[in-house]
Amino acid sequence: MTLFIWETAIILTLILIFYKTIIKYIKKEEKIKKFLELMLLTITHKLGNFLSIYRVNIEILKERCNIKALQRLENAYTIIEKDFSIATKTLKKLTVREKEIKDINLKNKILEILSLFGQSLKDKKMYLSLKDTRIKIDEEDLENIIFTVIENVVKYSKTKIHIKLCSTNGYIVVAVRNDFQDVSKGSGVGLRLVEFLIQQYKGELKTRAKKDFLTVLIFPKKAHRFVK
Repeated sequence: MTLFIWETAIILTLILIFYKTIIKYIKKEEKIKKFLELMLLTITHKLGNFLSIYRVNIEILKERCNIKALQRLENAYTIIEKDFSIATKTLKKLTVREKEIKDINLKNKILEILSLFGQSLKDKKMYLSLKDTRIKIDEEDLENIIFTVIENVVKYSKTKIHIKLCSTNGYIVVAVRNDFQDVSKGSGVGLRLVEFLIQQYKGELKTRAKKDFLTVLIFPKKAHRFVK
């Protein structure tokens, strides 16, 4: 009877472990599938943006070739190149079991990405309220999140952009506000990707459209504890 009880306990334990393992991998496969769908939509969306940008700039060059037009072309190319670089790196990481967690200064990362949009920001007022804030997170995920949010803000803002970075009650908060133009042409794929990525770190994305458009990124201070 004792042997029977022990064998039953062992079998039930093995069944439970097997069940937990299967469920874990099913969830992982579903997550990867959803992420791949979002990435494919994002790449298509980015290609559309690329064509739109260059169509406008080509029309400018048709009128007259000048330095400003060429600078706009160069800046647009730099942005698209960075965008595709981030997307490609993210896709490659799908085959990696563990994310590469680093200790990153979020303020520096925001400023680094803003510098890519120098030409596009010349005619807009920038209000920055940033302080040195460390976060432990996969750098490529962070770049994808911040780049996508800033790209949307620059694209749809009319005259001003306000970015605030702060930490409170165990959370790191990035709030981005802009006086938005018509965003009805946007697909919303970018923000869906941001939401998916930030949820991997038990974070949250919030948006609000009133007089201005507000995007809020909320990271737990221990953001490296991502959801597997």
